[in-house]
Amino acid sequence: MQYCDKLESDLIIINPSKLSDLPQFNNIPKWKIINRTRKRLENLSGLADSEDINIGFEFLSESSIPTLIDAIEVLSPMESIENLGYIVDSFHIAKSK
Repeated sequence: MQYCDKLESDLIIINPSKLSDLPQFNNIPKWKIINRTRKRLENLSGLADSEDINIGFEFLSESSIPTLIDAIEVLSPMESIENLGYIVDSFHIAKSK
């Protein structure tokens, strides 16, 4: 948050974890990944809101949230959080088919 303030930026882009980097976590159920991701985004959103900073969530094709459908599942219940939204990178949409 301090870097955003110094750089006069009002956006932090959050990417989900790459599970391929953590082989011991490859068997985590999708529902648990979704719930953990929501909780973390809610926490970050609360911290960022007090600094008037937005959080952009970007799914990545080779991560724990690999598709736009998964990203929608994560963010849909949190649509009332004003400083939280999607970052949609057309490369990752094409890569995740």
